[in-house]
Amino acid sequence: MTSKVKQIARQIFQIVAPSRYASLHAARSRRFSESYEKSCGCDKLTAECIEIFGSATVQAGPFKGLEFPPDTHHRHLAPKLLGSYEHIIHSKIKDFASSSYQQILDVGSAEGYYAVGLALLHPDTQVVAFDTDWWARDVTRKSAALNGSPNVEVVGACTPTWLNKNLRPPALIVLDCEGYEFTLANPDVVDFSKCDLIIEVHPNQASNREADIASRFQDTHDIDIIDWKSPAPDMWASRLPKARRRQAVCEYRTDANDQYWLVASRQR
Repeated sequence: MTSKVKQIARQIFQIVAPSRYASLHAARSRRFSESYEKSCGCDKLTAECIEIFGSATVQAGPFKGLEFPPDTHHRHLAPKLLGSYEHIIHSKIKDFASSSYQQILDVGSAEGYYAVGLALLHPDTQVVAFDTDWWARDVTRKSAALNGSPNVEVVGACTPTWLNKNLRPPALIVLDCEGYEFTLANPDVVDFSKCDLIIEVHPNQASNREADIASRFQDTHDIDIIDWKSPAPDMWASRLPKARRRQAVCEYRTDANDQYWLVASRQR
């Protein structure tokens, strides 16, 4: 089968069975990441961190005390265990932690770091975790159970249709969905005026690279644009051997130069 035929077949599959396509694509991406992390020795580094800390528990940051289930211990957990993961938005998470919400959504939940972490900060608020990968949904459920967070509900894909039917503002919405944010974060389709949003933006994965998410929210929200900045190894990983610190805080971001976070705080 030629590459052109494969491309056409993939496009047809995506149109005919979008949910199935998304699930297979997510699982394939995860397996690639798992293979790459193992080749870099990340699984061994995670094991070292767990041995040093005495458990697979986050040591610092807004989600300090969150514990990862055993099914995740082969992944690159070091930045999350240290608490340095996405440190540049920690202050925003802490700001939102003082707000009251009817609902919290985490779109692209992976192993549940944000979903369960936010559930611990907001134990009386419904948290809905979305991921198209079956493994991510499974370990997020296990993480919620392990951390005593019955307020976490785990589902598959998040769509504008789901949001229009189920969104209950005021809400906090965290989006990390590898380019799908350009489709989902559209206030012309969904009313986000009473929502706070943290959006990890992937410009190089958008079909329209000129798409400006910030302009969509400028009339209803206060906007902060936060560029990626690598964490300081000696500050975050001081308990690890010096030779391991740089890798321990590395998040292996292939598109870090283009990646940024948009934080949209609803106008009160």
